[in-house]
Amino acid sequence: MIDTSIEILSSNLSNILECQGEINSCYTYLLDVQVHSLGDLIEWLDYCDQVFSIIEQARNDYYVKYTLDTMNKTLFDNYTRFSEEIYTVSKKYENKINQKYIDCPFRKFLPEAYYSIYHLNQRNNLKLYSASNASLINEEQKLIREYQAIASNQTFTMDGKEEKSNMLSRYLESEDRKIRKKAWVSESEKHLLDKDKLDKILSDMIECRHQIAINCDFKNYQEYAFLNRKRIDYTKEDCLVLHDTIEKLVVPVCVSLQEKRLKAFDLSSLRPWDMSINVDGPTPKYPIISPEELCERSEYVISLIDKDFHDYYQDMRKNNYFDLDNRKGKMPGGYIALYEHSRHPFIFLNTIGTYCDLRGLMHECGHAFHYYAARHHQFISYRTSPIEFAELVAMSMELFALDHIHHIFTPDDANRIIKTHLESMLRILPWDAMIDAFQHYIYSNPNHTIDERTECWLKLCKRFGGIVNYDGYEDSEASSWQRQLHIYEAPFYYIEYSIAKLGALQLWLHSKSDYPRTLAKLKKAMAFGGSKSLPELFQCAGLKFDMSIDSIAPIIKQIKEKI
Repeated sequence: MIDTSIEILSSNLSNILECQGEINSCYTYLLDVQVHSLGDLIEWLDYCDQVFSIIEQARNDYYVKYTLDTMNKTLFDNYTRFSEEIYTVSKKYENKINQKYIDCPFRKFLPEAYYSIYHLNQRNNLKLYSASNASLINEEQKLIREYQAIASNQTFTMDGKEEKSNMLSRYLESEDRKIRKKAWVSESEKHLLDKDKLDKILSDMIECRHQIAINCDFKNYQEYAFLNRKRIDYTKEDCLVLHDTIEKLVVPVCVSLQEKRLKAFDLSSLRPWDMSINVDGPTPKYPIISPEELCERSEYVISLIDKDFHDYYQDMRKNNYFDLDNRKGKMPGGYIALYEHSRHPFIFLNTIGTYCDLRGLMHECGHAFHYYAARHHQFISYRTSPIEFAELVAMSMELFALDHIHHIFTPDDANRIIKTHLESMLRILPWDAMIDAFQHYIYSNPNHTIDERTECWLKLCKRFGGIVNYDGYEDSEASSWQRQLHIYEAPFYYIEYSIAKLGALQLWLHSKSDYPRTLAKLKKAMAFGGSKSLPELFQCAGLKFDMSIDSIAPIIKQIKEKI
């Protein structure tokens, strides 16, 4: 019976909203079937993964289609229907299935070396579930869609032309300061029109998420989010230590870079529209004119990085697992979506005609190649690594690409890009700390007011922001956190970037002395997916998993010498 239902669902993945009877049949079978032996358990787990993979693929497909065109009401309605009618119900079934697995007496005969993390994941999933949260999760998703509708359609005007907000960075690279300021001010003024709505959405999200945590017997959403993000190898105290380390080691480097920028352009003060212009010469000329050419030129770079990665990339191009155009109504940013039943990735990106396009594509390709390397695993949770290591792989792909960009850019431009790229990795670390610290505050103090939230953010700006002058534009600085979509869509997903950057920089520095060995270790770690702990993955890749100042200081020192 379940084979027939799975076959029907597999054949109707794009129309799964009309297959709710088959979905219920699958879950009912998984709950009712008797497990009499270790062999039965292994077969049952395989059926579980087939069903879970179908549901997860359908969820991601509805999300991709919606984010490609957020103004299409049909796509919006389909995504909403799936979330409310199928996904929420599926979580109820999956919780019972998790409990059945934990209670199974044959579980103890599964090989501990491979299944230990799976055991832990299932136990934790039980802690994260409460039937009373179904309506709250739907409410949270509704609020996320409200945010997405606003973010997808934010624009600004330059010389009578309406531009998407994500095109601002292109203007900020102009050597004409008047153009930079005009673009920044125009975009900032437009963003402030949405400020109150975005404040209200976050306030509603905090209330909703706090109640979700309370219903699962957590003190607050901060505690819930740590378990939900599978942060079992470090604590919130470790995060605070990392914030302090970034403040002590990285902020002074960033301030010195800001002072260099101030002097290079002979400015009396450094303004927010002065932060993207190249200090060491003209902005590198971007020679790629279309998403198609970006794919073509990127393929050659990837072929120089690694043969297996090149094979993965060719498969993606052959099957058109990309959407790279920048158009109105398309969600901003970039992400990787995983089609778990078909076992392939999909890259979503908005190209803007700068080096950021190449960097963004290499980053998402890192995620995609990671999935290819680990997709052989039986369990969904094993086909992806902990987020910190997943981002490390993606950032390492950016860095490996730097070694070959002279095939795309002129030698002088390539050298400037390498320097700017490394500098940006340091410059963003304080922002990572700010976003993480901000979320620690808002979720551990869920009853704060909007004024208190703003006060918290401005203190973080003072602590980590350096010497950038916002005089006359204080409201823009006070609401700058609103530009970070993770706060709305993926709460507490941000300190992972700091951990990943520091790991990726370690890896890249290692590659300078022995590239083949470094890459081999990384690929071995990638293939483990989520079947190993975060420290084990770092160790397998030849890296230290250590947030202490003594461990991080040598990395910052070496990168500082290169910029």
